[in-house]
Amino acid sequence: MSTAEQRMAMAKKIVEFEAERDKKGHLIVHKLRPDDGGGRYEVAGINEKYNEEVCDHLVELIEAGEYAKAESLATEFIASSTDIAASWTKSAAIESYLRDSVFNRGQGGGAMILQMALGLQPDGVVGPATRAVMAVAERDPERLLQDLRAAREKFERRKRDERSPYWKGLVNRWSNALKFARTFLRAAPKSAAKPALETMAAPAITPAQSAGDLIYLPVSDGTMPTADLALPLPALRLGSRGAMVKAWQIFLIGQKLDPGEPDGIFGTGPTRRPAHFRPRPRSRPMASSDGKPCARLSIAASS
Repeated sequence: MSTAEQRMAMAKKIVEFEAERDKKGHLIVHKLRPDDGGGRYEVAGINEKYNEEVCDHLVELIEAGEYAKAESLATEFIASSTDIAASWTKSAAIESYLRDSVFNRGQGGGAMILQMALGLQPDGVVGPATRAVMAVAERDPERLLQDLRAAREKFERRKRDERSPYWKGLVNRWSNALKFARTFLRAAPKSAAKPALETMAAPAITPAQSAGDLIYLPVSDGTMPTADLALPLPALRLGSRGAMVKAWQIFLIGQKLDPGEPDGIFGTGPTRRPAHFRPRPRSRPMASSDGKPCARLSIAASS
C-alpha cells in the first residue's frame, strides 16, 4: 500500500497524463469530440458526463483564474476516486498502475483488467477469489505489471483497435503508466528479504465432486476460519499460465515435490512440469488431528 506522499504522486501523474494546458502550464477546459463518450468537455480527464459537479467547479475556478485551486481539486478528486485500487494490493507499483486503470475505465473496468491479468474470469468484483490469486501474483510485481499492461490492451480491444483515432494515444498512456509504476519498484527497500519458498503457506483444498468440478482453494486473511472460505477457481490444465499455476508450483514445493523453479507455466517438459493434483471423485473428507476436515487427494503426473 502506498504512503500518503506516494498516493498524491500517483494522482498528480494521472493529472499530468490527462490535462490540457495553456502556454503558461495552467489547466484549461478541453472540448471533447462527439464520439469520445465522455460528454461535451472535461478538465484533467474529469468530464461533465460522469462528474458534472466537480467538472463544472473546475471550470469556474479556471475562469476565475484560480489555477492552483483547480490543480489541487483535480488531484485530490482523482486520488479519492481511485483509492479503491489501494485495497487490492500491497504493492505501491501495482497500485499506481491500477489507479490509472480505474480512472480510465472505472472501478468495474479496473477490476476486470486486474482479473484478466491474473488469469481469472473477469466479473468486475474484486472478491476473495481474486485476492487469493493476487496475494501470489504480487510477489513478482514486475511480472504482474507486464500482465496488467497486456490485460489493459486486451480489455480495450473488445471495443476498439488500431483503426480508432484514439488508439495511439491509449497505447502511449498504457506504456507511460507502466513506466511510472516501475519507479515505485526502484523505490522499494532493496534489503527486504524474499520469503523462502519452503516456508510459504500451501493452499488448502476441498474435494471436487466430479472430474469437471472446480478446484476449491480456501484462503483466509485471518479474519475468519479457513474452512468458511472455500473459493471456486478454474481447474488448471496443461498449457495454463499465470498466478494460479505459480501458486500450485509453490504448493508442490511445500509438499517436498519438485516442479522446478516456479514460473507460472504448466509445461510439458519431463523436468519442468508440475505434478497434477486432482481430487478423487466422490471421496469423503478425512478428519485431521484437530478434528477439522481435510481433503483426500491423489497425485498423478501430467500426461
